[in-house]
Amino acid sequence: MSGEGSSSTFKSNSKKCYYCGELNHWKNECEWKDYLCVKCKTHHMKLFTSNQERSKGARFFRCESQPFCNGFEWFDAAMKKKEDARMKKNEKQEKSTNATGSTLKLRIEGKVTMTAEGNAKDMADLIKKLQDM
Repeated sequence: MSGEGSSSTFKSNSKKCYYCGELNHWKNECEWKDYLCVKCKTHHMKLFTSNQERSKGARFFRCESQPFCNGFEWFDAAMKKKEDARMKKNEKQEKSTNATGSTLKLRIEGKVTMTAEGNAKDMADLIKKLQDM
């Protein structure tokens, strides 16, 4: 045998963070390792796993400055909060760019004065729409 398939030559393409348990990154790249305390907003929070009967295995953050700060947040809630923020950011970016990829900006000041930025085709389309109003 040439040693094919031996455990010493096995290389895994997947990475799993041993800090948060998520895939495709290591602890040094983990977005949660410097998670700011939700209460004091000064110290970082550490990730723990609950051993309490009613929440056994659930992960949670606790402020590293305990007992001075009692900052606490469930990991699932923190993940949802981050995902909601990402979605909101993406929605905002999508709203600023229409389906054709145009980023036309229009600012109307008063009844007559107007400034607009964009390419010639988008400007012509805008003027036509304004005339049709």
